Amino acid sequence: GKTFAYLYPALSLARNLPGPVIISTQTLNLQSQIESRDLPALLPLLDEPPSFHVARGGSNYVCKKKVLDLSLSPELPGLAGGPPLADIAAWAETGEGLLDRFPGGLPGRTRELVAYDEHSCWRGCPEWGNCRFIADRERMRTSRVLVVNHAMLLTDARLRAAGSRLLPDYSGLIVDEAHRLAETAEDQMAVHLGSEQGRRLLRALASASQDPETGPLLQGLAKLASRTGSAFEELAGSATSAPEGVHAR
Repeated sequence: GKTFAYLYPALSLARNLPGPVIISTQTLNLQSQIESRDLPALLPLLDEPPSFHVARGGSNYVCKKKVLDLSLSPELPGLAGGPPLADIAAWAETGEGLLDRFPGGLPGRTRELVAYDEHSCWRGCPEWGNCRFIADRERMRTSRVLVVNHAMLLTDARLRAAGSRLLPDYSGLIVDEAHRLAETAEDQMAVHLGSEQGRRLLRALASASQDPETGPLLQGLAKLASRTGSAFEELAGSATSAPEGVHAR
């Protein structure tokens, strides 16, 4: 019910908007539901249904060139226990290309070895014209309704801040599972610093600052961080040397 409530208006308006409508979800399960159940149920209700595409990250696709290269060294560690490379190659030639749809599934290490990655992809690749990933990226650029995940949406936002982009310029955005967006943004964009890294950063900022007020403040923070870090290290050392039966909490 919830997905129908936003999908029907999105599908109805998409044909008349300058750019596509983006629908962002967190989970692959919801993406699959929209693709295989909800959209097929709604599209026949429209006189002129718009084109739609479910966009996935590159690691979800088989790289036919990597499969070909692996066939030259089939003894490579990680292939043992998985299906024969010949079976993977034959399946890839069907045009399917989505690793989740390989019959019976693939072991994690095998999947990693045959999956698309940006370092193995270039325009001169002999499989470029027959690559499912490249074909789906073209569909992503031309579809009127585009279903993506939060990670892809946030990657696009980060690239746009740097003057580039991943997704086409869109006229509408619907964020489902929005309660997970902040969590995904933190995972993708946050920078985590250890105590020593934090102290070094504060000292570097203090040294670089020419502001007569900010400079001394940063220097004071750096000194406070050093004293606090030393106190915690001393406390941790005391805890590890505590007598048997005494536990730090």
